[in-house]
Amino acid sequence: WATHDGLSDAMAYEVTKALYENTATLGQVHPKGKEISLKTALLSVSIPLHPGAERYYREKGLIK
Repeated sequence: WATHDGLSDAMAYEVTKALYENTATLGQVHPKGKEISLKTALLSVSIPLHPGAERYYREKGLIK
């Protein structure tokens, strides 16, 4: 996922949370939705994380 630095931390957090906490619904509306997983969330990340998304990943224990 990518965004711009003008997106608020709160919005980035909520969007990230919504994506990873609604994967069952996403999988029903698009085949790729079934592939969204916290297990692979940070693989191949090549750009800095938005602070709001980083907060969510920290809460989930993906970043220490």
